[in-house]
Amino acid sequence: MLKKITAILALATLFAYSAVNYPYPQNKSYGNSTINTTASNASTTLKSKFDDFYSRFYVEGNCSGTNDCARIRFDDANMTVSEGIAYGMLMMVYFSDASKSYQTQFDKLWKYYNKWKNKSGLMSWKINGFSSVSTEENASNSASDAEFDTGVALVMAYYQFGDKKYLDDAQALIATIRQQEISANNLHKPGAEWDEERNPSYISPAAFEIFKQIETLSTAKSKWESVITANYTLLTQNNNKASSSLFSDWCKDDGTPSSKGTSYSYDAARVPWRLAWANAWFGHATAKTLLGKVVSANKSGYPDNATFIGPFMNAYSASTNQTEMNSRWNTLMGLSGASYYNTALQVLTGLLASGNMPNLKALKGDNCCTGGTVDGLQIDKLDKAANESVADRNFARTWEPWYVFTDKGDKGASTIKNTTFKNITYNKQTKQCEEITDYNVVMQDGSDWVVKIDQYTLDKGQFEYEPYVTIGLDAVNNGSGYKLSNCTGGFKYKYKGAAHNFKTISTKVTDYNYHQMQVSTATTAWTDVLVPTSELAQEAWGISVPFKLDEIEAFSWEVKGGLSTKSGSLSIKDFYCIGSNLTFPAEKPASQCSGGGTSSSSSAKSSSSNVAGSTSSSSSNVVVSSSSAKSSSSSSNSTTTSSSSNSEISIVLPQLVHSNALNPMLGSVNLQALNSTGIQIFDLKGNTIRKLKFESGNYIVQLADLPQGLYVVKATSRSWKQTVKVMVK
Repeated sequence: MLKKITAILALATLFAYSAVNYPYPQNKSYGNSTINTTASNASTTLKSKFDDFYSRFYVEGNCSGTNDCARIRFDDANMTVSEGIAYGMLMMVYFSDASKSYQTQFDKLWKYYNKWKNKSGLMSWKINGFSSVSTEENASNSASDAEFDTGVALVMAYYQFGDKKYLDDAQALIATIRQQEISANNLHKPGAEWDEERNPSYISPAAFEIFKQIETLSTAKSKWESVITANYTLLTQNNNKASSSLFSDWCKDDGTPSSKGTSYSYDAARVPWRLAWANAWFGHATAKTLLGKVVSANKSGYPDNATFIGPFMNAYSASTNQTEMNSRWNTLMGLSGASYYNTALQVLTGLLASGNMPNLKALKGDNCCTGGTVDGLQIDKLDKAANESVADRNFARTWEPWYVFTDKGDKGASTIKNTTFKNITYNKQTKQCEEITDYNVVMQDGSDWVVKIDQYTLDKGQFEYEPYVTIGLDAVNNGSGYKLSNCTGGFKYKYKGAAHNFKTISTKVTDYNYHQMQVSTATTAWTDVLVPTSELAQEAWGISVPFKLDEIEAFSWEVKGGLSTKSGSLSIKDFYCIGSNLTFPAEKPASQCSGGGTSSSSSAKSSSSNVAGSTSSSSSNVVVSSSSAKSSSSSSNSTTTSSSSNSEISIVLPQLVHSNALNPMLGSVNLQALNSTGIQIFDLKGNTIRKLKFESGNYIVQLADLPQGLYVVKATSRSWKQTVKVMVK
């Protein structure tokens, strides 16, 4: 009995360590007219080289806990470079075998990568151990070869370890790479902040091909196709112009070797490895042609180390010269005790040459990322529109309003033909029923109920920038009334009409550079748009802020000059959260206003007729103007530095204040201040329109005297600050 139990435990232990789908060694034939080394015991020998690399260069340390992350020691052992993290991640995927999975080590390297992300959302390329970014010039910038290899490693980890988190992380990283490390002419950028010269050894056609397959948007797939073509052209031109008849370390956009590195040296030496990789996985014809040129080139006179021997060996994979392939393999495997860079390339070029670096996605036969039906929860509520009053149609399932605004507040002259209607609302802040004028936003379009900008005309008037008209949907109750953090798959919707920008308005973005995705094609038929969270990027001019679902306070669909036609329309329907467990608020409560109407949400609409200086017999609120507030001891001691000639600025509510808060209303904000607080009002260009100062108290700050449009209001005290958007109609 004891022997049987022992055997069962041993078997259980074996299974516990074999949770990988493609254990080493694979010994695969890649096809595509390629050859591998036929040296005896190739996989066993290579595994010993990996063990050496692992023991000397992989080291664990602290990122946010004890030994919770890991790095790869650089040639200077006190440093780590992003390329090394990527190399390590690739190795952990491919050397996981039936007795040991390196998934934990993979995760720790990936955590290190994320620990040292820079403002572009990519890893700074050189780090002091576990402590800080190197002080070396440009060390905080990214290096795109690391991102290309890391992206592939994440995709392969998804297939090796079977956890979808790796695919999700890969899609997010790939989108960031496309946005940050691909130039306008589709060439690779050496880093997010480097775009002057090119590094041929960074070009990874195999990675670009994988990225094209993994991206979910058709426009992204098309972009990667253009990237593959443009960078192969660059490699061909560089090969033709380099004096070595090989490649140069650095070059210009036309392939001419650059003064930064004119020769085939330690950078360019990696090009044959990357070409052999693309040929093995995808049979790229240009890769095979260029590998033939490498085989024919004079390869004598280069250092006898792995950096040069390994990639030259890989070049022979596209030939029929098995003898030369095996000879170079034997030389490569005979090397030992080398530096980080040489040992890393010894292992990686050996993986490819031995058939142990297959495309795991192809082995799986998986077309995981080609689109298809995406489930989700409908936000817009337009399916019920026909049964509702005109006022109720302007609300989504979140019971927050749809609205339309133009550039009028920015001195623009754009117009829309949406009809208007009178609406009675109950304002929770003022505790009054108010009549306001609303645009009719939800309407019938043929047999469809849609949200629509009806017959817009873009006219910049005196506006400094491009004119715009915009559909908006509030989401200020995110996290309380519902949780958009559950929309992990992003969003989707259908549109018909103008090209536009889809934007998420965040509470943490203070410079109007909101996360957006451009939809650049106009259409006369209903067209699906999928918005992965990874696709929501900021423009280069702004301050980079990480995107977070739980910080969304509004959505917008922006028709804008330079992107959209000068006139037309835009209709939106079937707006979905892609995720699960998104619980919408219960049906809207009955109106507290006689004669019908609606009950406002926390971003309640305020009537433009309810300006300072008026009173309500149904309320005990004391209402005063800013000028009387200065002299009345029974009201607040508010002061103003407003640039406006309108002296009626605020409504003072004398009840006690228990917390700081700034709540948006239509044409005003409700300020609750525990101590002295300043308010700044900005237009969408960032111009300061008004500055106000208040002592502790509860105020309604009116903006109704300002031109129609969207404004940003920022409250600041010594211990608190908050920013909100306010619509003036």
